[in-house]
Amino acid sequence: MVDVGQRCPECISRTAVRPVTVRSRARVFVPKPANATPTLIGICVGVFLLDALSGHRLATLGMSQPYLVYGLGEWWRVVTAIFFHAGLLHLLFNMYALYVVGSILEEAWGATKLLAAFLLTGIFASLLSATVPILARPVSALMHAAGSVGASGAIFGLFGALGAALYRRRRSPWARANLAQIGLIVAINLFIGFVVPGIDNLAHLGGLVSGLAIGAGFDASTSQQSSYPAIASASVVIAATVALVLAGRLSFGGS
Repeated sequence: MVDVGQRCPECISRTAVRPVTVRSRARVFVPKPANATPTLIGICVGVFLLDALSGHRLATLGMSQPYLVYGLGEWWRVVTAIFFHAGLLHLLFNMYALYVVGSILEEAWGATKLLAAFLLTGIFASLLSATVPILARPVSALMHAAGSVGASGAIFGLFGALGAALYRRRRSPWARANLAQIGLIVAINLFIGFVVPGIDNLAHLGGLVSGLAIGAGFDASTSQQSSYPAIASASVVIAATVALVLAGRLSFGGS
C-alpha cells in the first residue's frame, strides 16, 4: 500500500485558530462569490470515492513517486497525486483546511486566481517531493521508494499565499493577529512532518514557498488593478518548476 505524505492540515483542527474570525476579517479584501473552492472539494471527494470502489488501485496509479515520474516519464502523477487521499480522515482534514483557506482567497481574488494558486503550488510541491530524492539518492534506491498522495502541498501553498496577503497588511492589528495564527499552524504542521513518519514534508515546504511567491504577486495585482504582478509571480513559480525538472532529469541521467 502507498506510504502517504502531505497530511499536515490534519492538525489544523487542534490549533487555536478560529476560521470564522479569519474569514470575516479577510472580507475587507473585496468579497467575491466562491465557486472554485467547493468544486475542488467535490473533485477530491469524487476521486476518493472512485478510488475506494477500485480497492485503492487508482491511488497507486495516481500517486507521485520519484522513479515513476523520472524513470518512466509518468509526469501526470505530479498533478493526479494532488487529488488522491489515503483514507477518510486524511481526506476530511485536508478538505476542511481547503474550505477554510480556499474560501478566503477566492472571495479576495476570485475563482481564476484561486485555481491557479492551487494548481501551481500543488504541482511545484509534488515535483519537489519527487525531485529531491532523485538528487540525493542513487536510482537503484528509488525504484521501490514510497509514493505520495494528498492535497496538502497545494493547501500549504494557499496558506502561504494568504500569509503573503496578510503580510502586506501587517500595519493592521487584525492582519498581524491572523498572520500569527497562520504562522503557528504552519510551524506546528511542519514540525509534525519532521517527527512523524510517512508525512511528505518536502511537498509541504514546496507548497509553502511557492505559495508565498504566488500570494505576493496575486494580492498586489488585485489591489493595484494590474495583472503584471500576478503574471510575474506565476512566471517565477513556473520557472522554478521547470528548473526542478531539468535538475532532476540531469541527475537521473547521470546516475
